Amino acid sequence: MATYRQGDRLEALERILSHLPSDEATRATALSRRWRRVCDGVPVVDLVDRKTDRRGRGINLPVCFDSKVTGAIFSKGPTTPIRVLRLHARQPPDDLLDSWIATAASSGAEEIDLALHWFGKADFGEDVRGSYTRTPRQLFRCARLRRLRLANWTLDLPWGVVVAASLQTLCLKRIMAPAAVLQQLVSSCPHLADLTLEECPTATTITVSSDRLQSFAMVGGSCCGHSACGPYATRAASLRTRS
Repeated sequence: MATYRQGDRLEALERILSHLPSDEATRATALSRRWRRVCDGVPVVDLVDRKTDRRGRGINLPVCFDSKVTGAIFSKGPTTPIRVLRLHARQPPDDLLDSWIATAASSGAEEIDLALHWFGKADFGEDVRGSYTRTPRQLFRCARLRRLRLANWTLDLPWGVVVAASLQTLCLKRIMAPAAVLQQLVSSCPHLADLTLEECPTATTITVSSDRLQSFAMVGGSCCGHSACGPYATRAASLRTRS
């Protein structure tokens, strides 16, 4: 009976830790030796890269962000799938980024939130937009994915497959892609209920085939950072629904 109660408490602790950022969850498990491996059973990886540049200016972290993410993802046991992946990263290596996303996608992630940022540059400056990282195509082959948030990416979709068929929430911020590619993504989400487009310069008219759409937002800002372009919110963006 005592063993059952102990296991029950650890399961409850895992549920509590799943609502915390991964750094805070790790610190919490350091309070007891019996909790040291509890984080391995938490199906959430939620990390923010807080350093300001790679030359040591700003916050000095004892463990580099790339290693921290890799450790958090690959420490999960075979019985602990990654259900939630939230990363706000500063220029991670492409091979590592692909590996993180592929692991989460193959694990059956239900929520993925990925925001990329640059050192010493505006996220949507002209010198940055042309070098946005392309989204790994395996991201859109995740059958369980229900919530997807992307910021500062070039959208690259797989061809000839149903993309994100289970997706219910889609939030795109500063996404570089031809209008047809954005439309392809939205059209491949038959269960879409919540759609947000923020500073996506090619998004002018979007057709949504889902009959479950409950919320649509076109968030303001500037389309490219130049005052001559005018406010993004006035760029004749519109939504069409198709039954």
